[in-house]
Amino acid sequence: MLRFTDTVIVPYVDATRQELHLPPDQPALAICDVFAAHRAESVRSKLLQNNIWLVFVPACCTGELQPLDLSVNDGYKNELKKCFTQWYADQVASSMGEGEDISGKKVDLRTSVMKPIHAGWLMRTHTQTGMKQSIIQLGFEKAGILSCIAKAQPSTPLTGTVCVLKLSNTVLDS
Repeated sequence: MLRFTDTVIVPYVDATRQELHLPPDQPALAICDVFAAHRAESVRSKLLQNNIWLVFVPACCTGELQPLDLSVNDGYKNELKKCFTQWYADQVASSMGEGEDISGKKVDLRTSVMKPIHAGWLMRTHTQTGMKQSIIQLGFEKAGILSCIAKAQPSTPLTGTVCVLKLSNTVLDS
């Protein structure tokens, strides 16, 4: 996780600060679940050194408090399920069209077969869902994060914090 922090999170936050013409020490917010690697002291220290505030979503609460779970992930996962269902139906239908007995038909689900197909579904789903800022922002509203930042006093360190979503390339500036 430290390598991921060094090579992905910190550079992404730095680039986002530059893109938004923010000072290099502008606070950023990272929201993580309580997976042990996220809680490692080395990761926490590295984030703090880079003025990235780390907030943990309590165990079993990501469905209620993780912004992307509240707005993006459900639709994204449903779209991927549709892709798989359609693909699977097409596999069975092609066998039926060839006159095969499908009662014992097994669809090839080996990783070597599914990986490239799944990659295409991910790209298509990402394009279709659009990762619109309004949808992502809705998750932050539902989680209560935007209202907390908006209510922060000027002396509070998180005032003006940039919330950065690594996967979406979307920044919510409060």
